[in-house]
Amino acid sequence: MTNEKKYLEKLENDVQERLYDLFIMHIQNVHEKVSKRGENVNSLIQLLEKALNQLEKNIKDQNKIFIYRYILIICNKILIYQTKRQDIKDLKKKLIEDFTHSEEDQGDMIPLNYQMNEIRLTYDVSYLTYLMKKFVKDKLWDKALYSLIAVRLIEPDNEDIDPCYAEIRSNMGKNSPEKRDFDEPKEMTLALDSNAVITHIFQDVGEYRIRAERGFDLEKLGNDNKFLITSSVKAEVLRHIEYKMVWIRHFCKENPRFSADEIENTLKKRLEKLCSKYGCDDIKIEKELIDNIKKMYLSHLNLLEDILLAKIHGKYVSHKLRKLAQRESMLPEEGDILLLAECATIGGDIGILSLDKDFTNFTEPIMDNFKIKIYDNV
Repeated sequence: MTNEKKYLEKLENDVQERLYDLFIMHIQNVHEKVSKRGENVNSLIQLLEKALNQLEKNIKDQNKIFIYRYILIICNKILIYQTKRQDIKDLKKKLIEDFTHSEEDQGDMIPLNYQMNEIRLTYDVSYLTYLMKKFVKDKLWDKALYSLIAVRLIEPDNEDIDPCYAEIRSNMGKNSPEKRDFDEPKEMTLALDSNAVITHIFQDVGEYRIRAERGFDLEKLGNDNKFLITSSVKAEVLRHIEYKMVWIRHFCKENPRFSADEIENTLKKRLEKLCSKYGCDDIKIEKELIDNIKKMYLSHLNLLEDILLAKIHGKYVSHKLRKLAQRESMLPEEGDILLLAECATIGGDIGILSLDKDFTNFTEPIMDNFKIKIYDNV
């Protein structure tokens, strides 16, 4: 009996006895145990698929996060051997969508932020390590760096990190744009970014205390300018409220004198009141404009790395992974890119009120390319 067959027998015992914790442990280094071009690949795939089917039948509301973790790990092992299995990719996307409550993505490829949400569940970076090396090989430096940062969070001793990072650094450039300051805004349209709206509405609700963040003096600025809240910003603020309500509901459950529904309704009413004054209709954005914004950012990959590392510094690993999952590779979050595109489409004498470094560290190229002024100190 060959070593491969002995190994498969061990896996078969795990599956038959439904010892999933052992099975997951035993398949961690499956690529070293069973050759990708050997005669035992089909037998291995059958075992992995059998485990998948058993686990899917056992999913319940109480255990689904636990089961999802096992399923995703098994899916990744199958994809090592059968890289084009669309059914397995679809299953992964389905689980991640359920986990994140995100909208379904219809593309054939699994977006990178899906991979990031996946490791939030599994803490298994074997597939992401493969992607990291593939992106380096394909000279996709932004995606390679994004993957590397996540791999390094989970496995700082991963032997592939240092050679990959050296290759990425040698190809990402070192130019950083100058910061451009603008005169006090007068008779302008000032778009509020999501954080500017959040700091304005996230104030105490009755006796429920909400820590005040630094914000803009809208009353003062409103004397000489008009404000704008785009549909993308409103949607992003609503998502933030939903995210915060998870913790607030838990707090209110432990402290019954507070009402989670009252807090949520108050925050949403504040948002609606603000949007009724400053909201605008949906703005049709050209794909070429989005592409140009992304191109501008990616020409400063070194600065994007500094900003991202600063944003996740000091946070728990789980929080760092969530922050990474909000981005598309090293690019700023989708909401920031959409806001820039919306403002560029509106045109005229327009600015954005923001303290976000994805805006404030790019004042010069944003102005040069899209004629939008970024204000962070008014």
